[in-house]
Amino acid sequence: MRGHGGLAVLGTSLPYGRGVGGGGRKASPKEPVRAAIAECVKQFLLDRRLQNLSHNTIDFYERALGQFLRFCEQEGVERLDQLDRSAIRSYLVHLQSRPRRSGSWHNDSHTSGNLSAGGISAYLRGLKAFLNWCAREGLALAELPSALPNIRQPHRIMETFSEEQLAAVFKQPDCGTFVGLRNYTMMVLAADSGVRLSELAGIHLEDLDFENQRVKILGKGNKERYAYFGKEAMRALRRFIIHRGREGEWLFCNRFLERVDTRTFQDALKRYAKRAGIEPALFTPHNFRRFFAKQWVRAKGDAIGLMRALGHTTVTMALRYCGVFDDEDLRNKHRALSPMDRMFERNGTNH
Repeated sequence: MRGHGGLAVLGTSLPYGRGVGGGGRKASPKEPVRAAIAECVKQFLLDRRLQNLSHNTIDFYERALGQFLRFCEQEGVERLDQLDRSAIRSYLVHLQSRPRRSGSWHNDSHTSGNLSAGGISAYLRGLKAFLNWCAREGLALAELPSALPNIRQPHRIMETFSEEQLAAVFKQPDCGTFVGLRNYTMMVLAADSGVRLSELAGIHLEDLDFENQRVKILGKGNKERYAYFGKEAMRALRRFIIHRGREGEWLFCNRFLERVDTRTFQDALKRYAKRAGIEPALFTPHNFRRFFAKQWVRAKGDAIGLMRALGHTTVTMALRYCGVFDDEDLRNKHRALSPMDRMFERNGTNH
């Protein structure tokens, strides 16, 4: 089906716009369509929804491409065939000057300042997915998606909190109240299972399996898996369910049985940390995953198990969490595994 003056994509026409020197003529069926960027973004997001992607993935694309559209509007870039290398470089400079926003997917640092390399890489990843879709739809592009650069990200030790700090924060919620007990239970389950905050908030009451000490999780890409928990987490969950009752759909809900608001929970974490005399920026939901990974490896857990527990599809992703180890961890590991110490001990020699 072909629309009026454009290519029909999912039932909606994409306007050709005016080509350079083209006077607004219609392109022939064999020519790539010169399409307006704003309309293409709208169609791309519609296509992503039809692919049944998760809410968080859709939200990622909306924010990444929303930022891109605002840049295009400022620079007067209206069509895809105007997005040349010069425009892409200008967009990179624009992203580098963007301030970080605390607690978001485009801020992987506890410090203030401009957008991190990881944040810029996330924006470009969304843009590249959009441009790849445009290429598949036969839309005219000034540059192929491969022209977008890869941002080199510095390797840093990922900070997380200690057991002592976590124990201090556990003491802060008022577990005599519904909200306090809910937040305490969410923290215990997050630290014991390594689930993402979105996965934690998305648990249904019926997903709990106390007999097998596990809970069904809907992860990235709408992939289901089981997350397991220990006796202490099970004790906290049972106590919370007795308090909340078995009404409603969501395990972690508000007083009106609506799904817990993740931003509200993140704000609560910062309050608890501040009361405990700990840097609030250290207590992010993602650091609970890092804490879990650190404890898993310290307990000699294997990489495949960690990969499955965290909901990753590759061991490489899981091994990134080994970056949570600090110098003390490495020193203790080396003392136990020193090649020379072990060799001399086996041979009974000493110089």
